[in-house]
Amino acid sequence: NSNILSIDTIRGCGNNCPSCFACSGGSQGNIIHTAEVPQKWRGKLDPNNILRVGVVGDPASDWNHSNALVKSTIENSKGASFDKNVFGITKLQNIEGYDPTVWRNLEVSLDPLMPDHMAKTMANIQAIKEIDPSVNIVVRVRSFKSLNPELMAEQQKAVDFAKDMGLEILETKLRFKNKNYLKAI
Repeated sequence: NSNILSIDTIRGCGNNCPSCFACSGGSQGNIIHTAEVPQKWRGKLDPNNILRVGVVGDPASDWNHSNALVKSTIENSKGASFDKNVFGITKLQNIEGYDPTVWRNLEVSLDPLMPDHMAKTMANIQAIKEIDPSVNIVVRVRSFKSLNPELMAEQQKAVDFAKDMGLEILETKLRFKNKNYLKAI
């Protein structure tokens, strides 16, 4: 039996994404989501469990801090490894300090509603693959329907990028909280 243990190295996020899932989760945990706060933890990980890093924060906000926490956990966990027991969820707006020996598995969000973020994320994915082509990256593409051809072209750009890079794609549908929350364009 294995469990996925969701945890953050950084709580809060400065990416300011519209309709952010982590932001709503952060408010439930009584954190101010726009304030990035480094977290501390210690302990051991059962080698049958998986550490999912990036629940209400982005480990890329401070890779050096994130690296240190995850390294400490895996080094103190007999039978656990970076390859088998760790994956990060990130918008990948930063790769300064990224360590491919720690982060062997990433789920990276591409948001066509934020073309500038998406372009930076795609450039950072390419940079990581140049550093270490064996890093496992799954692309999470935000999907939606729109009558706006520019928005649909951005969404297609995200899908085409993932296909061209040979990356697996996960669809993350845009969630509407109510009819007035986000208007279709």
